[in-house]
Amino acid sequence: MMAKSKVRKIKPPKDPLRLTHRTVRGNLGWAIPSAVGLAFAAWLAYRFAEFQRAAEVVAEPEDLKSNALIFNGIVIAVLVVTLLVSLPGLSSVWRSWRRGRRSFSKFERRIVDHRMAQRHWWIVAGTTRESIASDGMKLIEPPRELIALPDEKFYLNGTMGYSRWYGTDAVMHLPGTIISSNPWLMIGGAIGAAAGRRRARAQAAAISQAQWREWQEAPVVVTNRRILCFVAQHGWLSFYYGGVTSFYPDVENWTFVIDYDDTPALRLQGYLAPAAAVAVSNHLRGTDATLADPDLAKIMRIPHDHWLDPHGLGEQQPLAALAD
Repeated sequence: MMAKSKVRKIKPPKDPLRLTHRTVRGNLGWAIPSAVGLAFAAWLAYRFAEFQRAAEVVAEPEDLKSNALIFNGIVIAVLVVTLLVSLPGLSSVWRSWRRGRRSFSKFERRIVDHRMAQRHWWIVAGTTRESIASDGMKLIEPPRELIALPDEKFYLNGTMGYSRWYGTDAVMHLPGTIISSNPWLMIGGAIGAAAGRRRARAQAAAISQAQWREWQEAPVVVTNRRILCFVAQHGWLSFYYGGVTSFYPDVENWTFVIDYDDTPALRLQGYLAPAAAVAVSNHLRGTDATLADPDLAKIMRIPHDHWLDPHGLGEQQPLAALAD
């Protein structure tokens, strides 16, 4: 049985996508050291001014100039340290202020859009699961270029990650043997050739072993008879439910795998995967088994707003407000 691999995920930012300012307690970590540093620099300036006034009577001008240089260096060092301590906090406040006005960087906008899409399609999956238990799934118009089978009903249409599980034949290129009158050169050549053969065999074994191949973004259509995928190498491919031997939904990771008895296994990933898994399971197993499936039950058990803050960083409430 093939190993199921997780869908590609977008990594969260180091700084959470909170759209509100930090709390007072959150700002104390940088505000207090910054205030202490500024107060210390001001106190040094005040004390040095008093020292200068007192020293002008007895000290030489060159000594005063030397003392001023030393003092200025100390004050500058204190201010630099204060700036380094306060800069991360000020930067965080700026980001919170900017995000509070719905202004995101390109990377942040990509994350926000990704989570909004996950939330939307999780709701669609929940609606699909509820529909099979009541009045049946909602139908869509078939793509114009497809010819429908008799009594075929079209349920879902979108883009998904497509891949197949199979091994392949590998061509192994073996290094030649060095022929020479020099025995040391012959020995060295034999050792090098043996190492080359071992490396070639290892590479051939790695290439030939079964793994997920042909990964690509592909248009996918789900019907009551089959799954259709538009693959770059072959055009539209039909995967009929009649040849299925096993079905592995993994909706929390936005993927499912279907095994066939006469063709390599099919894996589909992406936003459409939970809803498509419900539709496919309904025709493979029936309504009762689909509603009882523990993995498909996660669609109702996990709230859709979970996908706004999947890493538990405190982003759910503000992003939910943004979604609404």
